[in-house]
Amino acid sequence: MDKKQYAEHLAQLVPGIEIDIEKRDLSDEFYAYFQCFMPDGKDIEKVFVSLEKGQELLERIIPIYEATQQKTLQQFKEGISPGYFCPDSTGNKELLEHLGKAHIESIKIFSQFLEDKELEQMLENVHEIVIYEEERELKNDYLNSYLYDTISDWSIENEDGDGLISILNEAYYSINCDYYLSYYLRFPTFKNKPEHDFLKSYFEIWKAGYYCKFDKTKLIIYK
Repeated sequence: MDKKQYAEHLAQLVPGIEIDIEKRDLSDEFYAYFQCFMPDGKDIEKVFVSLEKGQELLERIIPIYEATQQKTLQQFKEGISPGYFCPDSTGNKELLEHLGKAHIESIKIFSQFLEDKELEQMLENVHEIVIYEEERELKNDYLNSYLYDTISDWSIENEDGDGLISILNEAYYSINCDYYLSYYLRFPTFKNKPEHDFLKSYFEIWKAGYYCKFDKTKLIIYK
């Protein structure tokens, strides 16, 4: 199966969807594609049957639907079609602190995998986790920006750009307009990667209804 055939297969799974099969970047045609399987992910396994690592990819995306199903159903009842997957916030501060600590350690492991001494040194200064009910502006954005660039560069260098999975790049990103979430969900397909699933704690924070980012000396978790 080539990319055009796979794109046609994806289109056939969703009644009424129209795609431009001749478009150079077919991934653009599938922005918000996974939203078509809301609320419960029924038939989502058909998306992955032709993909290498398909079962692993399926197992990663199913929790997205499990975490958002009740909220999505309520939105449907209210006549709202959600544009993104957004879990309800748990408000469990103890859980969030546990996940925050795990996330800091996971990013440290990733920095060691890359042998990025500057990132390692900056992360050694992160000793605090703070939880807010709304997003706060960072006092110092350097670590957060450096980390974003580092993870993005790693993903670009190691993603399977020639494989069928590349057609779903925009579909993955548009789950919540979050590249880290996309990288976690596509992790099995990356070539040179650490054994440690370094964005899993980030994903678990998202499932709890929160986001996170690094300030100079702290990890900020927020709604």
